[in-house]
Amino acid sequence: MKFLVLAIFPIFVFGQDPPLTYTKILTVDTLSKNHIFDRTLIWCSKAFNYSKSAINVKERESGILAGKAYYQSFYKYPKKKDSASGIQFVDYYFDWLIEIKEGKLRFSLSNLLLKESDKDYLVTTSLNAPYEAWLLPKLKAELEWKYSKEYLIKNLDNLMGSLLSDIIAKKPDW
Repeated sequence: MKFLVLAIFPIFVFGQDPPLTYTKILTVDTLSKNHIFDRTLIWCSKAFNYSKSAINVKERESGILAGKAYYQSFYKYPKKKDSASGIQFVDYYFDWLIEIKEGKLRFSLSNLLLKESDKDYLVTTSLNAPYEAWLLPKLKAELEWKYSKEYLIKNLDNLMGSLLSDIIAKKPDW
């Protein structure tokens, strides 16, 4: 009987889609760990300034910043013949971690949740949207979900670009 239970468990675990994650490493060879930490902390306060976002961990010595963020990502509907393209905004919540070493940092995002109609849905690598789209053909719903995730990654890449710019920017003296 124990063998049967152990044989069924792996099928159940591997049948689920893994959560979507995001990791980006930024290299700034000429800057010290403390300099990167200070600039990154300032950037975090600007980038995650919604009331639902928070910096929960600030450990200069170990080079760790972490928190929770609310992030509004947009995606564009593809243009159709004789119609204008539209923009859809999608609300996400996630946990983030920034690990800083001499000359580089790593930004990691986990526990990515989609906020839709006052419900939270874990975002996975699945092609299917985590919620049912009413009055929308299945193919169109899958396409829009695909665009939503693709633009989320593009928007996060842009966010990391702004972090890198803020870290290496030369601040004028007062």
